Amino acid sequence: MATKKDFIELQKQFPLGEMKFHNDGFWRLQDLSKKYGEGYYAIGFLLPGYCGEHQAHPEIIFHFDEDGTAIPDRLYDYAATPPKIIDYKQGTADELESELQKLFERFHELALEMPK
Repeated sequence: MATKKDFIELQKQFPLGEMKFHNDGFWRLQDLSKKYGEGYYAIGFLLPGYCGEHQAHPEIIFHFDEDGTAIPDRLYDYAATPPKIIDYKQGTADELESELQKLFERFHELALEMPK
C-alpha cells in the first residue's frame, strides 16, 4: 500500500498543485484540504483535451489513516469509456486500493526517469 512517506517522496518531483507534462499527459498532486477537509489529497494523470481542458485518466482523492497508509475515497476517470466515478465502499474497496497503488507506482517510475 502507498504510504505518507511515499507521497512526501513524490512531492520532490511533483510539487503540490503543479502539473507536469511528460510524454502524453499531465501529472499532478493536489492538496484538497480546503475542499474536503484537512488531510485530503488527489493524485492524477490527466490527458489534454481538445479545448484546453484536462481529463482525469484517472485521478484519485485519498487521505491517510493514523498509520500513514493512503486510503482512497473516490476515483474519477473521464477519459474511460464509459466515464468512471467510483466511491470507496465495501464492494469497491479492493478495486480502488489497487488503482491507487498503480497510480503511485506510475508516479514513482516517472520520477525516476525525470531529471532532478
